[in-house]
Amino acid sequence: MFRSDAGECRSVRRAAGVPLRAMVRAYTVALLTILGFALFPVLSVLIVSLVAGAAGCSVNEGSVTPCVIAGVDMGGLLYTMGVLGWLMVATIPVGAMLLAGWLALLLGHLAWRHFRQKAKPIDTPERTDRQA
Repeated sequence: MFRSDAGECRSVRRAAGVPLRAMVRAYTVALLTILGFALFPVLSVLIVSLVAGAAGCSVNEGSVTPCVIAGVDMGGLLYTMGVLGWLMVATIPVGAMLLAGWLALLLGHLAWRHFRQKAKPIDTPERTDRQA
């Protein structure tokens, strides 16, 4: 901790006022990470559906079916990606809980910033009787 000319600790001064841009960036990264985690299996199944539909293949979670695309059998890969859809059973509820925690943290942080800003005294010059 270093002291500035005014006698304040720099680390305390930095911690007290996090710039709004940095806060927005941190919360955005956290939100995108939570959504990516929760919706990855949905995206996997969507890609399988689009690729198999365009190639004229049928894909199910019961067994691997052959699906030749550009001379390469992609049936195993499409099967694996399709079965990954079952991860939705875990990732969506966990993602919903993380999203609720993210929202509570965001609202708490915004309220803290609001009340901290409100509590700061307004710097006004003192008036004396000599000023007229």
